[in-house]
Amino acid sequence: MPRKKAQGFWACALVSLGLALGGCSVSLPMGSLIGAHDDDDQTASIKTPEKPPIAGLQSTDWQHAKVALDSALGSANSGAAVDWDNPDSGTKGSFAAIGDAYATDTGTCRGFRAAVDHKDSDDALQGTACANGAGDWVITDVKPWGKS
Repeated sequence: MPRKKAQGFWACALVSLGLALGGCSVSLPMGSLIGAHDDDDQTASIKTPEKPPIAGLQSTDWQHAKVALDSALGSANSGAAVDWDNPDSGTKGSFAAIGDAYATDTGTCRGFRAAVDHKDSDDALQGTACANGAGDWVITDVKPWGKS
């Protein structure tokens, strides 16, 4: 009988030891718990500047121009120019809506004309912008004015 008790003790001890050590063998990559990051230098509170959809504009120019674009396209007045300028770069311009807004499969869109005055050149542009899900106007195409 004492031999059976000893065997039971050791069997129980081995099972307990196996369970305890078995838990130590489970591992998970930390990236799966916290998400993979390609750019650890950026935090949620710091936004990467939006790339300007109009060639030749700096990000700071576009910050000023975007306000004018939103105002022009949101206005009921077709053709009324909304001016903008960036005193830091010296670039300025204007946006004017062309015609009424119209519905597409992707949302509401509207044509526009734009003038951009750089230090060394002036550009006349035409294009289309569509309202995204948040209601912000996003330029979908832009080209020199009068060109097909």
